[in-house]
Amino acid sequence: MRTKSILFRVDASILTGSGHVMRGLTLAEELRNAGVDVGFVTRKHDGNLNGLIRSKGFQIFELPVGQQTNIGDGARGVYAQWLGASQQEDARETIEAMDGLRPEWLIVDHYAIDEQWEQLVRPHVSRIMVIDDLADRKHDCDILLDQNYVVGKEDRYKGLVPPSCTTLLGPHYALLRKEFAEAGALMRMRDGIVKRVFVFFGGVDPDNMTCKSLDALLDPELSHLKVDVVLGSANPHRDKVRQLVERRPHTTFHVQVDTVAKLMASADLALCAGGSSTWERLSLGLPSLVVTIADNQVPFIRDLNNDGLLRWLGSSQNVDVVMIKSALKVALMDSERNRQESEAGMLMVDGNGAVRVVQCIQLIS
Repeated sequence: MRTKSILFRVDASILTGSGHVMRGLTLAEELRNAGVDVGFVTRKHDGNLNGLIRSKGFQIFELPVGQQTNIGDGARGVYAQWLGASQQEDARETIEAMDGLRPEWLIVDHYAIDEQWEQLVRPHVSRIMVIDDLADRKHDCDILLDQNYVVGKEDRYKGLVPPSCTTLLGPHYALLRKEFAEAGALMRMRDGIVKRVFVFFGGVDPDNMTCKSLDALLDPELSHLKVDVVLGSANPHRDKVRQLVERRPHTTFHVQVDTVAKLMASADLALCAGGSSTWERLSLGLPSLVVTIADNQVPFIRDLNNDGLLRWLGSSQNVDVVMIKSALKVALMDSERNRQESEAGMLMVDGNGAVRVVQCIQLIS
């Protein structure tokens, strides 16, 4: 053991998607660079990324797949299902998985967990940090991170965290891998002319927006565009996507790649979801046509759209091929707006958020 140990409690699944694990890995790697022993407590859901976590060299304390699938009620019932167990069961299994290890920090990134779980686990850890986006429940934590751009963010967690809790709010703390800061430092000034398009709708893409986007890009008026299509390893639509890629010239297919920063840097426009990759695109000044694929993405994507930092096409259930095609053609003709979006994004997100979060953890430790 080195001087500190930190555990993450985070899941990926077909329901949850991959974003929570991916931003956890980003912070974990920055912590490891600072000399910290890092491990993950994660449940073995369908669509998990436990193999990816192991491939990065982190220890996993794996929880079994739960039997319950309809846990909780009311507005939070959907999120409660993501845990695969009750909060009491999950807390007990987490404590058992730690097997006497008392980490300096337990970092929780899970929409199904609130102060009830945190109070059960607190006697077994020194401090708790929560990563959240929703501001819809109470937390018992020492640090809360919400990296989203929301109007009135300063008041979002009043009454939801203890008075002593340090809150890290806004894209200044966006958890981006170091290659985004490196790529951003080398970025050319974008002129707004679109020649290459980057397509990525998250690790799972439940509504198969990737195929809708490729259908739109098959339009003869768009055939000159070069396209990079990225899928997560848990995407269930891989075969259909591959078939469309093979039909379209100038199109390259990528699965679970480590070169996303380079692909974004070389692109001129993105067709993407409204998840955590939003901050990656902004840090590289990549203008974006965004489709929200989950309700929790709507508030901050709406605000970013209203402030001219991206173009929101709507929610995935309502966005069709015709709408995507139209938005692409408008973007091709509006190089000035593309250029303005690029400049505004790079001013907002500099790619050093993970470093700032680690510094805060070190100060409080």
